Amino acid sequence: MFEEVLCSYLINNFGIHALVGDRVYPLMMPQNCPLPAVIYQKISGERLHSLQGDTGYTTPVFQITSRADTYSECKALAEQVRLSLQNFTGLMGGADGVDVGAVILMGEVEGYEPDTNSWYNHMDFKFHYEEGM
Repeated sequence: MFEEVLCSYLINNFGIHALVGDRVYPLMMPQNCPLPAVIYQKISGERLHSLQGDTGYTTPVFQITSRADTYSECKALAEQVRLSLQNFTGLMGGADGVDVGAVILMGEVEGYEPDTNSWYNHMDFKFHYEEGM
C-alpha cells in the first residue's frame, strides 16, 4: 500500500525525523499528541485507463500537514517536508518500495487553529507512479 511507503519515507527522512521523530500519522493525530507532528491523507486521485482496462498508472494527491506549537516550528517542518517531496523521482520506501516517476507540489495553505493553539501548513502533492497489477 502506497500510504505505508509514504509514511516510512517521511519518518526516515533525516530533516523531518530530526524535528518530529516518528510522529507521522495517517488522517489524524492521536489525542494529546506532542507537537510538532506530520499528518498525511489522500485527498484525490485518478487511475489511467485504456480501452483494454486499467493501466496501473495512478496519480493520487496527498495532503501533508505539518503541525507545531509555534509558527516558526511549523514553517521549519513544512520546509523539510517540501524539500523531501517536491520534484522527487526514484524508488520511495527502499527495495520493496514504489518507483515514483514524479512528485509535484500542487499548492499549500497555512494557518492557526485557536481550539488547539497550534499552527498548521497543508501541502498538496501529486504523486505519479505505477501500481502493481
